[in-house]
Amino acid sequence: MAEKRLRIALAGNPNTGKSTVFNALTGLKQHTGNWSGKTVGNAVGHFSLGDWEVDLYDLPGIYSLFSESAEERAAKDFICYEEPDITVVVLDATSLERNLPLGLQIMELTKTVVFCLNLTDEAEKKGICVDHKLLQELTGVPIIPMAAREGIGLTELKRMLLGIAEGHRRIYPKGIDWSFAPDTEEGYLSEEFRENRSLAFLERAKELCKKTVRKKEDRDRFTERLDKIILSKKTGIPIMLLLLGCVFWITVAGANVPSDLLMKGMNHWGEVLRNGLISLGTPQWLESLLMDGVYLTVSWVVAVMLPPMAIFFPLFTLLEDFGLLPRIAFNLDGLFQKAGAHGKQALTM
Repeated sequence: MAEKRLRIALAGNPNTGKSTVFNALTGLKQHTGNWSGKTVGNAVGHFSLGDWEVDLYDLPGIYSLFSESAEERAAKDFICYEEPDITVVVLDATSLERNLPLGLQIMELTKTVVFCLNLTDEAEKKGICVDHKLLQELTGVPIIPMAAREGIGLTELKRMLLGIAEGHRRIYPKGIDWSFAPDTEEGYLSEEFRENRSLAFLERAKELCKKTVRKKEDRDRFTERLDKIILSKKTGIPIMLLLLGCVFWITVAGANVPSDLLMKGMNHWGEVLRNGLISLGTPQWLESLLMDGVYLTVSWVVAVMLPPMAIFFPLFTLLEDFGLLPRIAFNLDGLFQKAGAHGKQALTM
């Protein structure tokens, strides 16, 4: 009997838990490489699903299919031209309005779409409730609530994928009504056409979230007040510069003390190790290689690099969790577009 193979693509925004879903499904049975003709890395995993052998393709984490970065092109080309049997879009339940536009865009490319509503446990802690049944009814796409880190929803996701593969479950996505727009780009400049389509997906996502997402009122009021301050043209940029300046100052100043302590400790143990090698009658060239070469290099790297990293990355994680990084990207998007880039590149700068 011929082997039954199933090709599944896994798509989603960065930081939605997509890698966690990927690892949970494949059990880390994967290999990595580059997308054909591109330098964008990919991961391919394998697992069994009933009588099917599944190849799971982890697409690059992206925000939109309309951008021209290498990651967006790789993801879009794979869905359009490789034609996976099923595309699973991982959505963050805590930030559904920001994640949903990508899912809606993918619905325009393929009908066999499944939405994985991940991080539902985090959403519950933040007082966010997503009516996934209503969202499924409004989009026509199966929605599986999950908390991938806890393994919650994994069985339901596999059951859904098997049902689609066996033909027991049909999907009828309800896309955006484009009757208000021309069928082609005629009448639009190419850039204007893409921008209008992108805005349409954003508006549709906002409309769906307004109907299906419920938040605690105090959190809603806090978010509105925060947006008025941080997204303001007058105060947004100064607050951003002050915030990032504080992060870098805390990183540099705060790293001095642990760096000095680590260096003193490494120097002390270096002397102990050197005396031990001398007492053993180690040749001078070997002693110099081990202590002045290997040990000294490792001690400098650990003492100089570890403390700033241990401070900087948790601080940036906090900024991401509080929703400040996306707002910084939004503030700088117009400036970066003038250089042919987009706001999120400001974060890597």
